[in-house]
Amino acid sequence: MPSLVSNVKHDLDLFHTYLKENGLPIEQVKKKKKKRSVRDHVAYVRPSTIDNFAEGDLYEAFLKRIDKLEQIPFNLRKATQRKLNKINPNNEPNTFAKGEALLNEIMAFCGEVRAELAIDNEKLIAYAKEKSNDFNEITGRLKGKQKYEFALEALADFGIEAPDIEKLGLEPSIQRVICSLWWRRKLRVVFSRRLEDLERRLGLTSAHAGIYVSNDSFYRWSQQQQRNNMLIDAMEAINEDGEVFDLKTLIDASVSNPVNRRNELMTRLRGCEEYAQSVGDVGMFYTLTCPSRFHVKGYKKTPKGKQNIVYDNPKFDGSTAKEAGEYLQNVWAKARAKFKRQNLSFYGFRVIEPHHDGTPHWHVMLFCKPQHKYAITRILKSYQMQDCPDEAGAKAHRFKAVEIDWNKTFTKKDGTKVKGSACAYIAKYIAKAIDGFAVEHDLYGKDANSGARRIKAWASTHGFRQFDSFGLPPVGIWRLLRKLADQTINNAKRKGKGIAFGEFGTLLASANSGDYCGFIEEYQRLGHKVELLKVKAKEAFTRYGDEATNKVKGIVLDLIEHITNMNWVIRTKANLNAFKRSLATTWTCVNNCTQDFQQFRSQ
Repeated sequence: MPSLVSNVKHDLDLFHTYLKENGLPIEQVKKKKKKRSVRDHVAYVRPSTIDNFAEGDLYEAFLKRIDKLEQIPFNLRKATQRKLNKINPNNEPNTFAKGEALLNEIMAFCGEVRAELAIDNEKLIAYAKEKSNDFNEITGRLKGKQKYEFALEALADFGIEAPDIEKLGLEPSIQRVICSLWWRRKLRVVFSRRLEDLERRLGLTSAHAGIYVSNDSFYRWSQQQQRNNMLIDAMEAINEDGEVFDLKTLIDASVSNPVNRRNELMTRLRGCEEYAQSVGDVGMFYTLTCPSRFHVKGYKKTPKGKQNIVYDNPKFDGSTAKEAGEYLQNVWAKARAKFKRQNLSFYGFRVIEPHHDGTPHWHVMLFCKPQHKYAITRILKSYQMQDCPDEAGAKAHRFKAVEIDWNKTFTKKDGTKVKGSACAYIAKYIAKAIDGFAVEHDLYGKDANSGARRIKAWASTHGFRQFDSFGLPPVGIWRLLRKLADQTINNAKRKGKGIAFGEFGTLLASANSGDYCGFIEEYQRLGHKVELLKVKAKEAFTRYGDEATNKVKGIVLDLIEHITNMNWVIRTKANLNAFKRSLATTWTCVNNCTQDFQQFRSQ
């Protein structure tokens, strides 16, 4: 394979250098026109006049390395060799072994074609079925807890966490590990996340390669989205009143629609800001960035017209993006605990987004009492700077705090002047992470719309929750109260009667009109009388035999239950041939389909 000759040329040069420095002869080889294999090319430098010298093992190491490289999938092979070459920056032959740990790790992942399974959905489905059958056969020969002990040890080899036997019980736990659907879901998460971590380490996730997420992971996510959309287009929903809707129409009307999701977030943020101003609170905008050891690549801007520089970070310690996210989460958890111990009130929103190499960082929009802002900032900074506080750039980049000046005016691109706003600070980060609305280019000069898709693929791959609120009413109650208010108004119009919300009139009216500021005020007054209405699922047990979780059916206002969620049946459209078998369906507040349909849906 001539292509590999150039890839290992660096290693061969090291071998030549080693022999020369140690006074060992090198067999002289004349240049030949015909192309030779990698193994032949290495053989040229094999010493022919000295037998059994101690350092001769290096030659065998070259042959083993080449064998390993040839077993790695082509899309990872070149990146692997480039990474191995960079491990020896000073051309020192005795550092050859430093790359073996990385190469062995890559081989461990690729050994059972797991890299291919992370991308090829059909192969993953077949592999999951094979593993579930293997576990079914083996556990069938075991008794009692021996089944679980075997599963616990075997699943660890795949990096899969075993079912919680204390929570689920023995039999439901065993039923999971012999189910191909359970295996499929677990393997898809583990393999795709492991592949992305590997490609991130190899430099395939960066501003000059696959920004935010590797191209392989983005392709896998895009294919999953395409399968989901095909399924949604083939389905329709019918409610208990007999009304039929395209499933896609219902989804587009919900917060699953990126536009609706962004609008809801901005509505809540704007209302939160209005509430803060009304009670005299201040707004603080924080940016939390991980220490250098979590970053695979560095990024340096250059003068306009030249390509920006992406370089390997020598301080990178092999941490995954998930571990970086857990680091930030741990910092925030410690700070919040201390806020509460010191009786510091706070509330607001958090956004998580990636650097170009997939390393996460946080933006926090926090509101608090004026007298608390210094203490909150000091505490948060102290925890954020505990790890590697003296490294270069730590003080400038690891922690940033900006106080929102409500009275400061800014000039927009169209020339209009607006006052300082928390929404202005965080709106672009929300838009960048959802659909790129009103953002032409991201920080790295990439198209914001395509960048938003890659950010969603990044969050999905690593299991990050992109947005979160703290110290505010639960968003589920906000949504259900909006639905209840809308239903109440529609019923009143049909009956021609006035609307009587009673004690909760202002609360429902605020929710219905999108007045999140008024909603916060009323919820503080009546929140103890408001809770979600949860009922037992019609199917009392899951397919694995454990008790099904309760379903949200509506909302409870001062012990009075209000049903907001209708029962729906999800079925295939009558005029489509996508599914030829009729589906036996059950009325439910969510989806309840036959096993065949659930298998197709879970792909």
